[in-house]
Amino acid sequence: MLKDVIEHLRRILPDAFKDEEPGSMIPWIRDREIRIEKPEITGPLTAKDVIFVYPEAEIPEKDEEIGREIEEIGIEALAWYVPFHRSKNWGIYFRVRGICYLSNFFKTNRNINDINERMKRAFEVLFHHEFFHFLTEIAATHIEMIYAKLHIINTLNIQIRRNVE
Repeated sequence: MLKDVIEHLRRILPDAFKDEEPGSMIPWIRDREIRIEKPEITGPLTAKDVIFVYPEAEIPEKDEEIGREIEEIGIEALAWYVPFHRSKNWGIYFRVRGICYLSNFFKTNRNINDINERMKRAFEVLFHHEFFHFLTEIAATHIEMIYAKLHIINTLNIQIRRNVE
C-alpha cells in the first residue's frame, strides 16, 4: 500500500521527489562500508527476531570517533532514515558500530552483560528513533496529497543541510 501512495504522489507532485544516493545524505557512509540489501518485510520486525552476535564476542568499550560524531550530529551518527522523498533507496540505515556503541550504554549504565540483549536493546532504540522520522514523513505526505503542494521536501532540505554541515 505504501508503494501505491508513493507512486500516486510521484504522479501528482513530481517535483517533490529527488533520486539521491543515500551516501550524499548520510555523513558516515563510505564506499568501504558494508551494505546489505533490505529484504521485503511482510510484517513487523522487532529486535526479538534478530540474533546479532556470538555470545563470547568482544565489543570495544570505547569508540571515541563515534562519540565525537554524536556530539556533532546527534543520534544520526548511529543510524539514519533516508526519506522516500529523497531517494529510491529510502529506509533506515543502521551503522553496526553505532549499534555496538549504544549497546555499551546498557552494559555500563544498566549492568546488562548479555551481549545479545544489549545489542537488541540498542537496535530497538535506534529503530524506534528512525521509525519516528518515517512516520513524520508519512504525515507530511498526507498533507501533500490533500493540498497537492510541496511541503516536506523543503523541510528535508533544511534538516539534511544542517546535519551534513
